[in-house]
Amino acid sequence: MQKTITKLRKKLKKQKVLNKKLSCDIVEYHHDIIILDQNNFSQEKHISKLQAKLKQCEDIYLKDTKSEFDKHLQKLLIDIKSLNKEDSSFYTNALKYLSGYIQALQRYSNGDTKAIMDKIDAYKSKAMQSQTLVQKLRRDKKTLFKKLNAMSKEIDVFKSEVEKSII
Repeated sequence: MQKTITKLRKKLKKQKVLNKKLSCDIVEYHHDIIILDQNNFSQEKHISKLQAKLKQCEDIYLKDTKSEFDKHLQKLLIDIKSLNKEDSSFYTNALKYLSGYIQALQRYSNGDTKAIMDKIDAYKSKAMQSQTLVQKLRRDKKTLFKKLNAMSKEIDVFKSEVEKSII
């Protein structure tokens, strides 16, 4: 009877230790969740500000004055620089991409499609050339490895013949 009581006491101690550890982990996880919620809230604020500025940018572009659009785009890029470094670079790249896309659409609407199509064709031809060169390199690599394997076998045979003649 005494043995079972001591076993139960040991189990109770282990359970208390585990419960303490679990409660500490729960508090830590709760703290992490609160921090994540705060970060998420601040990111949502930044996103809503940027969406409002993007709407302003679209409105200015629709006014059909390109210089005013470019000025507003530069202003947006300056405002984005004040954000966190990681977020700033992401949004800067996104705005540059959108600006280039808008300019391409404008050229397309002006009838400058021939220049754009020529660039696309040049890119396609370069891609095809690089693809054929990569395939050629792979074939050359395989033949080189085959030759190296054959040479190593010949070297092994020669080495064994030399060793036999020495002995």
